[in-house]
Amino acid sequence: MKIKKVKGFLLVEAIISLVITLFCLIMLTNLLALFKQYRQAEHYGNELVLSYVQLNNFIESSNYIEIDQKESNSKKVIFKREEDGKTTNYVLEYYNSSMLRLTASQGGHMPLLMNVKQSSFDIDNQKLKVRIVEQKNGESEWFFDLTSKNKPTKAELEKNDKR
Repeated sequence: MKIKKVKGFLLVEAIISLVITLFCLIMLTNLLALFKQYRQAEHYGNELVLSYVQLNNFIESSNYIEIDQKESNSKKVIFKREEDGKTTNYVLEYYNSSMLRLTASQGGHMPLLMNVKQSSFDIDNQKLKVRIVEQKNGESEWFFDLTSKNKPTKAELEKNDKR
């Protein structure tokens, strides 16, 4: 009786194929990590713009809004907003060492921007400058002019009535 030789893989061939497969998997995981990192970096700029738009819409949606210059400082800004004859105070502040948020005097808060390293506010009359340092060491400045949204003074009302 004759024994037939069956050809198959050698142990060396199997090890080489495993090494190649492992190398491909490692490259794939590194590539996916790079895509994830790129995507996060790309979205932060979008979040910054969205936060600015949200705060601007908050200001623009009101007939009368002004900055309380007595109570506001470089850590927080207090807005007095009037709607339907009712005045509500809102506070824009750097909160919990990582967030820029807007809170109402009745409670609740609206997070505007997360992952903030540092923030400060400069008030010049009814002009607001918000300086933001991001955790990735980027810096941004937002500017808001509320002079057109303030209540007219008595002198302005009398001047308008004479016209």
